[in-house]
This record gives sequence, C-alpha cells and structure tokens, in this order.
Amino acid sequence: MASSTMAQVRLEFRGMTLDMHRGYLAELGFTPCPASSDGPFERYCRDDGARIIVRETRMLKLTAEWSIDVVVLDFEAPDAERLDAVLSAYRVKTMRAGG
Repeated sequence: MASSTMAQVRLEFRGMTLDMHRGYLAELGFTPCPASSDGPFERYCRDDGARIIVRETRMLKLTAEWSIDVVVLDFEAPDAERLDAVLSAYRVKTMRAGG
C-alpha cells in the first residue's frame, strides 16, 4: 500500500509574474487540477502525481516607484525523486527568466 505522505518544498520567486509561472507550468505538463475542497489556492496537477500550488502572490515595493512580483509556490510529488525532477526542470525554466 502506497504512503499518503507527499514530498514537499515551498519556493518563493521574485521578479516573475504569475502569468509567467502559469506558462512554465504548462510547458512542464501541468494543467489546472479538478476542482476540490482543498482551499482557495490555484492548483496544477500532472499525470505522474506531482502538483504545484500557488500559495501566495503579492507585490514587493522596493522604492517609491519600483515594485516586483512575488509568487510563492508549493511543489508536491509522491516521492523525493519525482519532486527533485520537477524542481530541477522548474529551475531551468525560471533561470531563463529576466533580462
């Protein structure tokens, strides 16, 4: 019998919009999860059991004129190996962001 414990990591990204993250999720095979009662958060699932939850989005004010997007994502997978693979692929996507 499989364990119900998921491997989990929470990461905060600065300087990338939520729309950019949604694009990365789609490129990695994630789609919106079916509606559930797990709460108000956006959830993205993949056939291998991995999922990503948009935990928080906000603007971080750096100066009077300049703010950046902050997006906090929870990464979950059935095991550590799968989680590591998702994180590695996601980091490659986010490394390409910016100017």
